[in-house]
Amino acid sequence: CPIVSSENGKVKKQPNEYGGDECRHNGTSNLTSRTRDCIENWKNLHLVERETGEYGGYQKKILTENFTERDRILLTCLRCEGILRESRLSSSGEQFCLSCMKRDEQTYPNVQVNKVVSSLKCCCPLSRQGCEWLGSLRDCEIHLNGCGHVVQECKQGCGVVLQRNKLKIHEEEKCPQRNVRCKHCRKGFKSCELPRHIGVCRKMKVTCELKCDRVICREDMEYHLQNECVERRIECPFAKYNCEEPIKRKDLDKHLEEKETTHLGLKLNATEMKLRATERKLDVTEKVVKEQKLINEEQKTEMLEQIEHVVEEVKHLGLKHIAMEMKLRATELKLDVTDKVAKEQKQINEEQKTEMLERIEHVETKLCVIANMTQLHWRIDKMLHLQYSASRIYHCG
Repeated sequence: CPIVSSENGKVKKQPNEYGGDECRHNGTSNLTSRTRDCIENWKNLHLVERETGEYGGYQKKILTENFTERDRILLTCLRCEGILRESRLSSSGEQFCLSCMKRDEQTYPNVQVNKVVSSLKCCCPLSRQGCEWLGSLRDCEIHLNGCGHVVQECKQGCGVVLQRNKLKIHEEEKCPQRNVRCKHCRKGFKSCELPRHIGVCRKMKVTCELKCDRVICREDMEYHLQNECVERRIECPFAKYNCEEPIKRKDLDKHLEEKETTHLGLKLNATEMKLRATERKLDVTEKVVKEQKLINEEQKTEMLEQIEHVVEEVKHLGLKHIAMEMKLRATELKLDVTDKVAKEQKQINEEQKTEMLERIEHVETKLCVIANMTQLHWRIDKMLHLQYSASRIYHCG
């Protein structure tokens, strides 16, 4: 099988979990060209590959019938040398596959040959890999679509290349890139990431770190160690009385029973020391109270003197306040009188202004009359002068 062949160490053959062979690689670019073609072009395994990379007629090696040399020549494409596929007949009588004819070449369908070719018996192109299928050429392509011996790459991206009938089992049960769920916390992971997650899963039940035979969730381990684990070393309840012996939680009752007298002695000593310290604090407090009492009396006397002084100042300020109020009232009265006088003066000024305006209008009227009289006299004088001049001229003439 070309899939499990190696070339320059690029493709490595190794036994798989099914007892067969599998190919692991780091991507399609590391495979040989033949291996890559088998993976990508598995639908054309029964066809002949031309130099241009296109596919022509059927491969002769998959046929199971025996032909005479004459029949073999009649059913062979002259360009790809395979069995005619969708045969076309040229004007010169030559036969070609539809995919082998030139673009501008004029040909006609060869119906008779196509019927003969489609009914030929053949085997699966992967018969060497164990496929036992037998049928006609027309059904070969349909068979390849479901053939379990076709080699394909894992769709999960793990790089494994297997036959189709084994690949489904691999993708569902063995592929390191398949999606799985942690049975403890039910979160989804890749299969290859699950072992690392199991090592830190907070929901997974583990035995106590101090080997107390308890099985608990990892997320509850800290609480268990602090409050429940019988193997954890804890302080004695009389540690505040200077009992420094470390004990395990399971031995606490035994320790309290054995050291009861010692604990009472330690507690008594601590109580005596506390009593002495309290007496010393009491003495100091009494001294402070006496001193504070003397200070308070001195401060009281000083405060009384200050109060008397403030009372005298308040009395003095009261007299000043009365005088200021009287002065303010006198000022308000003067201001009221001034406002009244100003209002009366304003009224008188307005009356005088009106009277003056009336006089000015009367004088202007007189001046207009005088001006009109003056102009009239001037005209009369002029007329008299003209009349006199005319009479003189008349008498002299």
